[in-house]
Amino acid sequence: MLILNAAVNGLPYTLTGDNLEQTFQVNHLSHFYMTLLLQKALIESAPSRVVVVSSESHRFSTINEKNITTDWRY
Repeated sequence: MLILNAAVNGLPYTLTGDNLEQTFQVNHLSHFYMTLLLQKALIESAPSRVVVVSSESHRFSTINEKNITTDWRY
């Protein structure tokens, strides 16, 4: 399984060294490129999955040092 979670948000307009807009490159092209680089391995390890996630949900988390646990059973 390949989980793609790279993202930036709210950056000023900036061009990368290869003349692409930075937010677009990180949020979209990097996922596409990483998948292409790993395509052979993903096919050879079939069944495989590619999951692309993006959100700002972490900003609304109630997890803190007092209630965090490694027990994920609810």
